[in-house]
Amino acid sequence: SSDLISNNSNQVRHDTDLTAFQVTNLVFKNTDNLNYCGNLGSASGNPLALRLNNLPQYGINQYNLYKCTMRPFGFSNERIIDTRIFYTRGVKKEQNFCVNHYQHIIKNLAAGIDYFRVVSPGLYKNQSADITAFDVYMLFETMNHRYGFYTGYISNSEKNEENGGLIYDSLLTYTKRSNWSTVPVHLNDGKSYNRNKSIFLRHQFNFIIDEQKKDSIISSVPRLFLQHEFHYDKESYAFDVTSWDSAYFLNTFDSVSSYDSSFFGNIYNKLIFGFNNENKSISINGGVENLISHYTNDRTVTDSSFINITGQADFVLLKDVSLRNSISANVAGAPGTFYLNSGLQYRFNNQTAGLRLILKNELPAFFEQQYQSTHFRWDNSFGNTAISSFSLFYEREFIDVNAYFNSYKNFITWSRTATPVQISQGVSVLSLKLGYHFKTGDFYYRGNVTLNYSNSNYAFSLPLFNSYTSVYYAHSFFKKVMNIQVGLDCFYNTAYYANGFNPATAHFYYQDVTTTGNFAYVDAFAAARIKSVKFYFKCENVGGRLWGSDYYMSAHYPLFGRAFKIGVEWRFYD
Repeated sequence: SSDLISNNSNQVRHDTDLTAFQVTNLVFKNTDNLNYCGNLGSASGNPLALRLNNLPQYGINQYNLYKCTMRPFGFSNERIIDTRIFYTRGVKKEQNFCVNHYQHIIKNLAAGIDYFRVVSPGLYKNQSADITAFDVYMLFETMNHRYGFYTGYISNSEKNEENGGLIYDSLLTYTKRSNWSTVPVHLNDGKSYNRNKSIFLRHQFNFIIDEQKKDSIISSVPRLFLQHEFHYDKESYAFDVTSWDSAYFLNTFDSVSSYDSSFFGNIYNKLIFGFNNENKSISINGGVENLISHYTNDRTVTDSSFINITGQADFVLLKDVSLRNSISANVAGAPGTFYLNSGLQYRFNNQTAGLRLILKNELPAFFEQQYQSTHFRWDNSFGNTAISSFSLFYEREFIDVNAYFNSYKNFITWSRTATPVQISQGVSVLSLKLGYHFKTGDFYYRGNVTLNYSNSNYAFSLPLFNSYTSVYYAHSFFKKVMNIQVGLDCFYNTAYYANGFNPATAHFYYQDVTTTGNFAYVDAFAAARIKSVKFYFKCENVGGRLWGSDYYMSAHYPLFGRAFKIGVEWRFYD
């Protein structure tokens, strides 16, 4: 098969193992992104405001798991038809329905469609969620592998009720689960709406192609190519409320309107010229990219255009030593901004060690500079943020070790008043992470432990220690016709001041009043596969309140108590 456009085919999920149900949780949960707010219908960061390249990242959008995105995709002739149907049912009529279909129309032309629908009434007052995601795409490659394209359309819609969290956390301890919907919340009728649409095209012309044969399989590898990428994106976020706790919003600038909204649109073009030499392990490309952006909220409008030059060079220095470098520098629209990523890797005796250096100078987000709405207003003149990141890693058969040191100058964080502020003094974050994965017989063990340190809790409020452990039993029956997995997942972190959340701007902010953590969050799961059908069962938060704790991963947003979820996945392919 040929992989002309990309070396990644994650758009169509392949039938590999049974771990999806406990690893890809029904609600996004990751020990590296600690602000997790319980279930659908809870806090979700504003996509227009996120600074995704800053690590650690707290302003997450936990619903991205259910949304369609433009992903790298490779043309493949492996399967003519591939269809996947997935359905899960959880507590309080929480449902997740998904359909993926991929099909070759003719030998060198394929198309696909994905549809997601997720609904959850929630357990607490004013907490429902309704998410719809859809995409359609097409891939084409000429018979001589000279030209190929990948194009498509994406639409995502998210409608949430926003309650602003509990007013009195302690009331939950003394309230029966059946009456949790009566516990007072800050916002009785808050609602948020997030919509985004994208049209994209990535196409490539190969001037020279090398054909390689390995294990009787012939593949075509572009040697000299020209690639163009285009996408048009628009996204909006709106928040509406008419009844709220008087102490929740510090200001109300408009006594008539209760509407807070933002809109962002962009047109992106990138043109690169590249050269590959597989025999000498060299890959070099360079080009130019242009981003035209339009940002507006209730009373401000910002238009901008950026032009960057980009380059990437990957090559093998010695037999087992490789170097990878990429760079992007602005030449118009954002003077002084750049991005440099350089990594060195050494392989020896089935082990890998290396280091990576990232240097970056970036503009503040539009959202951080200007914002005017019913409940929040600011007009900032923030300077660029300088970021330096240095990491070391070591991997072998059973373990991997990573050390990260990040340094920030003029870092932008969100204060106690849920507004952006820039910190003039330097901010440093150090993380040490140990991962492990091994088996004894039919028992599998995997997980990680992480130590964190920050010299500014105001910028990054981090637990000193967090861990994730998964232990499960896996076995095949009836000549591998049926496979099963049964096990436990455990998440733990020491107590710390987890960020608060304000739905008017849909952003997490610093708070130092309420601590969360210092409890074990345990999930039990079971999965079985019989040919092309998978069955899943999961009990989230097995301990519930049995261990004398109310469970929070964000301030004032309680997690579910014990919750049961079941699912089935059925695949059809030819």
